[in-house]
Amino acid sequence: MRARHLMVVPLILAIVVISVEASDRKVIQAEEIQDMVARGYEVSLSDAVIVGYLNLSEINTVDLPMSFIKCSIEGDINCSNIVFKKPVTFSQTDFKGSADFNYAYFENGADFSRANFNDAAYFYKATFGTFSSFAYAIFGSNSDFEKTWFGPFSSFYGTTFRDDVNFAGAKFSIAMFSWATFEKNANFEKGEFGKDVTFTNTTFKGYVSGWSALEKGDFDDVTHLTLIQNLKIHGQFNDADNCYYAYRNGRISSIIDLIALISCGFGVRPTRTLLLSLILIGVFAYAYTYSNGVHKPKGFISLTLPDALYFSVLVFFVALPPPAWEVKDRWRYVIMAEDILGWFLTTLFIVTLGNVMIR
Repeated sequence: MRARHLMVVPLILAIVVISVEASDRKVIQAEEIQDMVARGYEVSLSDAVIVGYLNLSEINTVDLPMSFIKCSIEGDINCSNIVFKKPVTFSQTDFKGSADFNYAYFENGADFSRANFNDAAYFYKATFGTFSSFAYAIFGSNSDFEKTWFGPFSSFYGTTFRDDVNFAGAKFSIAMFSWATFEKNANFEKGEFGKDVTFTNTTFKGYVSGWSALEKGDFDDVTHLTLIQNLKIHGQFNDADNCYYAYRNGRISSIIDLIALISCGFGVRPTRTLLLSLILIGVFAYAYTYSNGVHKPKGFISLTLPDALYFSVLVFFVALPPPAWEVKDRWRYVIMAEDILGWFLTTLFIVTLGNVMIR
């Protein structure tokens, strides 16, 4: 019995210590912060609890730095339509309510690293002049970055999106999404990616839209392949084909890869096979017309171009030239080569067409 009491004592002490630490956090009313900003004072808080609705939207410009580090904002926060002239920091801050930064302009950067957004986060048409960091941040609800301009550098390294996120129309220059996790839907439609946007070890679990924008990003093999499977699982077969084509096209290492690229677009471009077939038929028809290697039966008449096209199509698709047409000895091998190419490309076209039509 005494041993049990001895085990309980450290637990009680730990609870007391935690309670003391929690009670030591400074509690500030949101109205006090609003008054400080309105009067032009710098706000620099650490390990504080902000109670109430923090509404700074009526203040057009904030000329001094603003810093909330390891703070807890218990209510909603509204910083829409504000121009922040100096750096803004919400690092390791816990947003209990919604966070509205729509149309905000962060002239000298913003740090939201390791922040926790429990409710919706809005950054619609926000502008980050120099840099923005959401590294290791957690978005627990919907987040909106539609038409946001992220400036020269932005980081979503290790960020977790537990609900839908919208990057439609967002503009990135240099951005990092490495080790980020998209647990729900992610929308990148009409996004603009600059020279260096990385997706290394990035996880996509939900519906991903906007591959036309994403394809400009830099993916590692694992992320690229898992994204292909993700697109297929969600029925986005056209985007999955384009994603697969981009993956193969960026990793050509042999003559077989080059042939696959030209002949069928790695099995997802049947029109390329058809176009190549038409080109070869035309090339062989031109050769038959101006080489005198093939003649019509009556009086060894040389072929006109229409005759040569007719002859070439029969050889390419049927494998039998018209009966009684005269063929010089060496040209038999040319006809045989066209016949082999015809069967090969016809088979390839059927397989590729079936690949993109039958899922």
